[in-house]
Amino acid sequence: MTCVAERTCLLRRLEEAAPFLDYDCDLHYWKTFNNYGHRTYLNISSGCAVIRMAEIKDSGQYIWRLIDKDVENHITTPRYRIIDKVSITSLDSSLNNSRLTTSLRVQFTGEMDTVTWTRDGGDLPEGHQLSEFNDTLTVRSTDCGTYRVTVTNSVSEDHAQLTLTAEPAPVSGRFRFSRIAVSIMAAAICAVLLGVFIKRKKLNPDISAWNSLNPV
Repeated sequence: MTCVAERTCLLRRLEEAAPFLDYDCDLHYWKTFNNYGHRTYLNISSGCAVIRMAEIKDSGQYIWRLIDKDVENHITTPRYRIIDKVSITSLDSSLNNSRLTTSLRVQFTGEMDTVTWTRDGGDLPEGHQLSEFNDTLTVRSTDCGTYRVTVTNSVSEDHAQLTLTAEPAPVSGRFRFSRIAVSIMAAAICAVLLGVFIKRKKLNPDISAWNSLNPV
């Protein structure tokens, strides 16, 4: 925007009807409107308007309306796209139903361009799987280590990490049954020996417990 005598300059976003900046070249005075008031700055010498703390809703084209004494001109800017920075909100892990694999899932806000993973600063283990948008990584539950995820876009990036440790191996149903069977057998043997001891005790009250269990 160029300022000359008797010129008024108005700036608005193409998608909005009302201007948010009004500058009087003769008075060297400018004012702002709407929610742009505390965010807009005009450099009078260069004619450059700056919108601070830009938000996604500020994306679009802008029009300078230059009103002279007898003529009016318009200058349209290129289309601007405001990108919200990425910020990771959580990174957690969960065992899958088989307990043979573990899934790590990252959640974030903002516009994501890439999501990348590493383990202990290097490559991911063999056999790993990634979801369509790379926000979920599935590995074997035995693939322990520190997993780091990086989420990026063209204006920002964020990182988070999680250490995966080995889970105790679950006891199989067959092994549990074997332990129960051994316990039952041991209890039965003890009951039989106790019965023999009691029977012999009745027949010979003076016999010792040792002799009753170990006859000569």
